[in-house]
Amino acid sequence: MQFPLTSLANDVARLREVLTAQNAGMAWIPEDDYVGHFAFDVDPQQPLAASAFGTVMGEPAWKSLPSWYLVATKDHAIPPDAERSFAKRMKATTVEIPSSHVAMVSHPDDVAKLIETAAKAAPVAVSAQ
Repeated sequence: MQFPLTSLANDVARLREVLTAQNAGMAWIPEDDYVGHFAFDVDPQQPLAASAFGTVMGEPAWKSLPSWYLVATKDHAIPPDAERSFAKRMKATTVEIPSSHVAMVSHPDDVAKLIETAAKAAPVAVSAQ
């Protein structure tokens, strides 16, 4: 299943419209969108850094490094099938948990386990001295 970038771009544009800017560059999602779609299994809401939506990335690390991906099977912000498609494209080792978009908050032990597994499996980088 393909998920066109234009659709994802529209979703990000919609998120920008929905965010309510607050002091110090932080933003909040309106409560009905937060509870209904973004993080129904987390309380209370935490602010987002509004600058995160304007940051441009360079070459993604997954193109040259082993990758792991956590699919949140109850995510309403990114469809789980889209997440699976991303993971497949990355050739990532994938773990699925029944979580909203913010699994790191609602399922911290599962996320920590995935990170520990990835850290143990990833090659060790040697820095030049």
